[in-house]
Amino acid sequence: MIDYDVFDMTYGDFGADMINEIIDIYISEHEGRFETMKKNIEDGDLDALGKNAHSLKGATAVLYDNDVAELARRLEMKGKNNDSEGVAELFEELKKETDRLIEDLKELKKRY
Repeated sequence: MIDYDVFDMTYGDFGADMINEIIDIYISEHEGRFETMKKNIEDGDLDALGKNAHSLKGATAVLYDNDVAELARRLEMKGKNNDSEGVAELFEELKKETDRLIEDLKELKKRY
């Protein structure tokens, strides 16, 4: 869940155009990120999965959704440690929570 207070304190002075651009970039990259990570899992490329999860973690952290960032961090560590146990389930949980974040971001755009 987005920490709206922190988000507003951080981005409140940026103006609607900049905030909407940040949100639009995240949303536009969403599907591609998950397609890539799914392929990483299918190919057994845990190193690439870890790097892509790291990228998602960073992109999500600036939106102040700690739940999604933590799931991405856990997936990143699975990749970094070459640990495939539970990766598919963790990926699905991350996908579900990120889909929720996308809906939250669409609602957030209406505030600006």
